[in-house]
Amino acid sequence: MATPSSTPAPLAGWDLPDVNYGPKLVAATAVVTMMALISVILRMWVRAGIIKSMGWDDRFIVLAMTVSLICFGLVVPQAYYGAGRHAYHIPPAKESQGLYINFISQPFFLVGVMLVKVSIGLFLLRLTPSQFYHRFIWCMQAFMVIYSTVALITILTQCRPLTVIWDPSVKNAVCFSPLGLRACAYFNAACSIIADLVFALLPIGILWNVKINARVKLALVFILSLGVFALISCIVKVYYLSFYGKFNDFLWDSVNITIWTACELNIGIFAASIATLRPLFRSAFQGGSTAFSTGGFTDNEKHQNSLDKNGFVKHISNSRGTSKIGGSQSSKSDGFEMYGSVITANDRSTMTEDNESEESILPMQMPQPMAIRKTTEVSVDEIQMKRPIEDQV
Repeated sequence: MATPSSTPAPLAGWDLPDVNYGPKLVAATAVVTMMALISVILRMWVRAGIIKSMGWDDRFIVLAMTVSLICFGLVVPQAYYGAGRHAYHIPPAKESQGLYINFISQPFFLVGVMLVKVSIGLFLLRLTPSQFYHRFIWCMQAFMVIYSTVALITILTQCRPLTVIWDPSVKNAVCFSPLGLRACAYFNAACSIIADLVFALLPIGILWNVKINARVKLALVFILSLGVFALISCIVKVYYLSFYGKFNDFLWDSVNITIWTACELNIGIFAASIATLRPLFRSAFQGGSTAFSTGGFTDNEKHQNSLDKNGFVKHISNSRGTSKIGGSQSSKSDGFEMYGSVITANDRSTMTEDNESEESILPMQMPQPMAIRKTTEVSVDEIQMKRPIEDQV
């Protein structure tokens, strides 16, 4: 416990030059936010304009981008009110405003990062019909929501009253200990790192047994694992958390934490969106290399087929052939499954008299006794077939 003194302790940074890292804070946050915004715009173009299929993962990424823009809108006034400067060189009124805006931004960053991870989880659900992976991903979603909610409650209840966070003149305030707050921050960061690591490695398991070209498989794993860069941002943020508030120089200490939190949020958005832009690249290179043509459909078939609201291709198939052969009747049904949807082909053979053959099919042949005539009846059924896994991204 400090010994009472008639003279207050000097403010943090009194012996240091007036360095201002506010412009660095704004510039770094602006770059990653703009990068994320462009990727989301392209994602919406692909989903709404090219494949005409919007999913819940797209909606959540739009929400995350909206939150990111709000965060950037809060970073700019933080810099104006002293973020990136030592407390000694900031007028008290401005410092109070800067601390208040910094506090307001923390729940938004937290919720934004959670929304990104939820969107990534929902996107991964598109890629696999496996019930094991579905249950595992939903458990991860619940885990993320729970730990994010706990962290949010911690932020909003760390002091009573909360005004003491930005107004040191408030008396008789009760707050969590700095050690306890730091422990909560480390716990939240550790949970976030675990979630990032799981979602970065999960595509390897999902694609392991999928029968696609090895080069394409490696490219998909790389694209889907770009979230590892968000994980790196979170690790760097944890490093700077260890210095936060040690000398009560909060606005100075917050700069690197804010920058790397913004990187974690926006790099996550960017990685989640880049993984959905493959149809855009295929469209751009269509007519050139066939490396961008996948899924077993020709370009004309891809143009004619349409997508439903769940991202499934509506595909037309002929499903029944009938052969008329003297003497017997047989039927068989062969089916194959592709990404969870079944296409069935029925072949039925029946006996008939030779004069039942249709002249429109065999116009140049005269009926012969006990001759074989074959009539093929084609019925066209519309089924829904899920797009191949490489077309999901």
